[in-house]
Amino acid sequence: MTSPYQFLPRLWSNWITLLGAILTTCSGLAIVLVIAIELVSSGTNPYAGGLLLLALPFLFATGLLIIPLGLYIDRRARAKLGAAAPPNLMIEALRTAVNQRSTRRLMLFFAVATVVNVVLFGAAGQRTVHRMDTAQFCGTTCHVMQPEWASYSSSQHSRVACVQCHIGPGASWAVKAKINGLKQVWGVLAGTYDRPIPTPVEHLRPSRDTCEECHWPEKFTGSKLVVLPHFMPDKTNTPAYNVLRLRVGGRDPKTQKYEGIHWHVSVATEVRYEVLDPARSKVGRITVVEGGKVVSEYLPPAKDRGLPVLSQRTMDCVDCHNRPTHVFDENANAAVDRAMFAGQLDPTVPYLVKVARAVLERPDLAGAGSDAAALGRFRTALAETFQTTYPEVKPAPEVLDQAARTLAELYEHNVYPKMNVSWGTYRSRLGHKHDGEKAEEVGCFRCHDGEHEKITPSGKKQTLSHSCELCHETIVAGEDPSSLDPELKQLVRR
Repeated sequence: MTSPYQFLPRLWSNWITLLGAILTTCSGLAIVLVIAIELVSSGTNPYAGGLLLLALPFLFATGLLIIPLGLYIDRRARAKLGAAAPPNLMIEALRTAVNQRSTRRLMLFFAVATVVNVVLFGAAGQRTVHRMDTAQFCGTTCHVMQPEWASYSSSQHSRVACVQCHIGPGASWAVKAKINGLKQVWGVLAGTYDRPIPTPVEHLRPSRDTCEECHWPEKFTGSKLVVLPHFMPDKTNTPAYNVLRLRVGGRDPKTQKYEGIHWHVSVATEVRYEVLDPARSKVGRITVVEGGKVVSEYLPPAKDRGLPVLSQRTMDCVDCHNRPTHVFDENANAAVDRAMFAGQLDPTVPYLVKVARAVLERPDLAGAGSDAAALGRFRTALAETFQTTYPEVKPAPEVLDQAARTLAELYEHNVYPKMNVSWGTYRSRLGHKHDGEKAEEVGCFRCHDGEHEKITPSGKKQTLSHSCELCHETIVAGEDPSSLDPELKQLVRR
């Protein structure tokens, strides 16, 4: 009778080959399981893709390499000893085991249990990967992300998962993100993380792979009207609205040429620029490439030509839309304007705009949230400011309650003392809102400063225009909406 041992694979001849067999078998089962889960689940998970395309195949290949290595080492060792080579204890043990019925049953039990464990582990791992894919995991697991989570939750992208923008499709970027994430975890554990959290654009994936999965540049066509409401800090909180026709641009359906603001990121044009400071507020040489050829090259202002070039960057969406989701108010003035326009503050209360701005800028309210104690502090601050500055104004209690609630919410959204986040910490680079406010934050004027210049073929110097009309046409500037034409009134009404 032939011994069952005759059918045992040589894979079990020593511990090295046994380890390789275990790695290959388990990772192979896991690959099949992950593929099955991906086929029946909805959506694409970048972490699952990384697991399927990198981690598990690596373990599978490692096991395959270990098996012949173990066989080779075992064969050489036995060849040296020749007839004196002792019997292989593992094989002898297996021979004894398979010849015993009870042991064979036990081995079968362990084999089945191993398969079941792999399936359970894979299913649990898939749930873990799915959890890591959610915005809640990104925003709430780590306390240092509180400002980013709060701004994301109230943004227009709040139904877009963090990984879709910060990682995007494909396994390689998922692996890079996890490696970078490990560094961040260590920073949190060691207390060495940045306060505030920086915006490292250099680590972001190009917008072609993320933003443009939804926002297609070829469809950015025409213009749109934009209303910018402001309120004066006077007795009547006078509204002063700006209405602009924004030249969004894109591909012109008639000429098929790209124009307007989004010309900068068209598929036909590539704009490269030298980064001269970490905040990317100083721009060096600007190169415009069309069809693979350089068509324009602008030198930086004379005062900046001696600065070292930190890197060279190809312009994409986040060079202007640097806060597309994590949006904060530029300052207390902007926050109050937003609340007044939304009807959260009563414009009939005299001097409310001026008083609200002053309260939001008070340093002694740092750390106040929207809880009962915070509401009490803001209500007290409002009453004190009115009493001190405008004692003749006595708002009704319910008006003070509503104003205090609104200011507490605005404050909580923008100010995080533990993270050194306050008004203006995170600024948008859209437009030129910061001209005159903060020299290093000038939006469009980083390039369109009237000082970057090129030499034309005729030998003349030509500066990169800083005319506002390149991007928008001003229709109304600082007007009371009640005095506007009926058509515009329909546009600006709340």
